[in-house]
Amino acid sequence: MPRAVKALCLCGFKIIIAEPYTVTLVRRGFIVDLYTEPSFAWVVYMDGGRLLKDHVEEVEVNGVQAKPHKRS
Repeated sequence: MPRAVKALCLCGFKIIIAEPYTVTLVRRGFIVDLYTEPSFAWVVYMDGGRLLKDHVEEVEVNGVQAKPHKRS
């Protein structure tokens, strides 16, 4: 996640919340939440690797294809 945070900050996003499993960034009203694992109130409730492997859809965001990153 640090690479994604750095890349977004270089694009003008600012970190507004940093927690153990998530970082929230904002730029001109556009909010991005980055998660290391699916969690709520700092409790991981799902296997993120399995979620990405079995239940991912590609979407288009502002004309850009958003594709899942393959974990090794």
